[in-house]
Amino acid sequence: MTRPRAKVPASSEGFNYGNRSLAVALWPNGKLIAGRLPGGGRYAAIRPDGSIVAKLGWWRAVERPLSIEGVRLDANSPPVRADVPTGYGPSGFQATELTFPIQGCWKVIGSVGRARLTFVVLIRKR
Repeated sequence: MTRPRAKVPASSEGFNYGNRSLAVALWPNGKLIAGRLPGGGRYAAIRPDGSIVAKLGWWRAVERPLSIEGVRLDANSPPVRADVPTGYGPSGFQATELTFPIQGCWKVIGSVGRARLTFVVLIRKR
């Protein structure tokens, strides 16, 4: 799993994993727990069909649209579905929603122009 790190480019403050072109706000310890957490909050919701949906913030230095793809590493599965809404401008903050068809180990790749950022996350239901 990809663990967040303390230092990312200064212009992407608030994000904990990235490079000069693209950064993301990853979940703690490279793990995304879906469902209610002990404190009452949640990082992700479980839909009636069993899929797991999570919001994820990105930061873009490159003035191009963000695209996201994701594949399961530990078994066969349909790919991640990504919703990247318009209206956030050509660079800077970009909100997204990722839908993982099932829990497991996933590789997610964000791309903006020729810039790429890859991370691996373990998805589990509470």
